[in-house]
Amino acid sequence: MEDQKKNPQNEAATEQTSDDKGRSRINSLYSGEFQMKLFGLDSKTTMEPVLDVSCGPDPQLVLALRMQGLQAYGADIDVPDYPFIKNASWTVSNFGQNQWGTILSNIGVAETINTAISEKSDALEGLTLAYYNLLGCLKTGGRFIYAPSIPGLEETIPSELFNVEHEEVRPGLEKTTVTKISEI
Repeated sequence: MEDQKKNPQNEAATEQTSDDKGRSRINSLYSGEFQMKLFGLDSKTTMEPVLDVSCGPDPQLVLALRMQGLQAYGADIDVPDYPFIKNASWTVSNFGQNQWGTILSNIGVAETINTAISEKSDALEGLTLAYYNLLGCLKTGGRFIYAPSIPGLEETIPSELFNVEHEEVRPGLEKTTVTKISEI
């Protein structure tokens, strides 16, 4: 897995920032190419526009997608000023209903929710609502792809509106693809 990470000499790659709950995000440690492969993205099959939530301070995935000619944007807190990155948290922001073809999150969303589940945190209800708000941002046929999976929460997604698929990335790590199949 070491070859998947960017050069540790790069300060932006090794810088870790905190999310709303003070947990460190490591999304920026992974190259855009690695994340595109993880999520199975390419310029021919990825529905646009694309939103990478919790993209990190060095939005490698967004940059890689834009290099492929895709209309890609990112959102995170305390990010540098890019015209295509919104300085916002996925837990409280409105990204618009029925707007996004693809929403991605490498670690950020799942880490926050899985931690709240394991700690039986009072924040879980608000995080679940924020997760469902992200699902509502998808166009019909749009996909929310993230890793790792969120066992427990995914079983509550209405099957008449969304299709949920899991894929093993490596032993002990799954990614989830939630596809919107019908309007709410």
